[in-house]
Amino acid sequence: MVLPSTRAAVAVIVSFLSIFGAVIAPAEIEIQGAADQNGESDADANGVADRENPAPDIVKFKNDDILHGLMVSMSPSEGLKWTTPESNKPITFKMDHIVSVGLGHVQSPEGEVDAAVSLTNGDILRGKLLELTPDKLVLKTGYAGVLNVARPMVSGIVPAGGNGGSLYRGPTTLNDWTVLNNRGGDFVKIKNGVLFLSRRAAVTRDMHLRKRSLMEFHYKTDGSGQLRVILYQKGAKGREGYYLVLSPGYAYLQKRINNGSTTYGNSPVSPLRARKGKISIYSDLESGDIFLYVNGKKAKQWNGDNFGEGGTFFGFASNSGGGSYEISQIIIKPWSGKLPSNNAADAKESLDEDFIVFVNKDQVSGKLKTIKDGVVVFATDYAELKIPIQRVARIVMSEKGARRARRNSGDAQLLLGNGGAITLNVDSISNGVVKGKSENFGTANIKTKALCTIRFNIYSEDDE
Repeated sequence: MVLPSTRAAVAVIVSFLSIFGAVIAPAEIEIQGAADQNGESDADANGVADRENPAPDIVKFKNDDILHGLMVSMSPSEGLKWTTPESNKPITFKMDHIVSVGLGHVQSPEGEVDAAVSLTNGDILRGKLLELTPDKLVLKTGYAGVLNVARPMVSGIVPAGGNGGSLYRGPTTLNDWTVLNNRGGDFVKIKNGVLFLSRRAAVTRDMHLRKRSLMEFHYKTDGSGQLRVILYQKGAKGREGYYLVLSPGYAYLQKRINNGSTTYGNSPVSPLRARKGKISIYSDLESGDIFLYVNGKKAKQWNGDNFGEGGTFFGFASNSGGGSYEISQIIIKPWSGKLPSNNAADAKESLDEDFIVFVNKDQVSGKLKTIKDGVVVFATDYAELKIPIQRVARIVMSEKGARRARRNSGDAQLLLGNGGAITLNVDSISNGVVKGKSENFGTANIKTKALCTIRFNIYSEDDE
């Protein structure tokens, strides 16, 4: 429901008082200008927004209602203070009813950016990499100043000179995906960390897939149609690669070439029978093995005599049957070749060593020691290497000794306009600053002008 900028909005706002716990007496609400029959508001000279100049922020509630206005402030104890063009006084909403706040007038953060840093909890920090020591990573940002990130919380580093090679965790923005078949419709979008896909639309992204890769994502579906996972495609719009076709009643793997395709093992497994779940795909092109896991359990294995060389692109496509999908928590990372165990203690895929992938696609494994003044010091079994960071496409950290920030009830996810994402236990939002703390880097003051969305109550749904 989108609130109109008319006198009828008063009744809607009054209903918010009981539905969403707004702290304001109905008698205090006044219309700031009558609307004529064309729906145009005669907003006064004191800056009250009208329909032609709407306030830029949007608050979304758990029942999918939305309200345009301006976020004034927020604190866990006092709630979210909000102004609208229809009310002469701020309205305060209780936090447990709120899903997100979309912020208008987003500005690109100031300052140099030469690295994207992935954290073990899925956060992505972008900024200038000042130093990596045995204890911490120091990142200078234009949105939060200097952040000292505990090294065990770092899962990967992508230098700007890496030409896009990345350990991917997302999605955060559609800007770095190629959208296909979105003809005249809103069939593809990314919002609040979720990729929405419907009709025959498709998206692809260069993940710089290795021959051994692990690709994971969570899904929700309306229960109809097929979801096609695009694997090892050659180019964003290429016709060569693989489709892993998933549906409520079957799954099969299809190798595509310019003039045809080969199908491997149409299997009566039911990967999408449940309306939501987790899909994990383990691939080894050299051995010709591709494994499908659904909610942590092995569902199917395909083996081709020679799957052959593949591309580096990954993506999703929906079919023409009208199915719609919500895809989140996408993780792409190298795979050691070890499959998950049924033993819970061994179930997590683990990387035993750090490793570096170079711009020319060479790679080495060993121990990342330090990064400083543009030089990466990396110890291998045969030598200690000093590598100019411009030669590095990505660095993936060992999971031995890694730690993940604990979840807290007051956590919010801050999505930045530059594609970054930060989980923060929020103390307050006011005067253009989000104040809070994280086990990743301690306390921080983050500029709201660098944010596009703030998500609240982020652990309210069960994670598969």
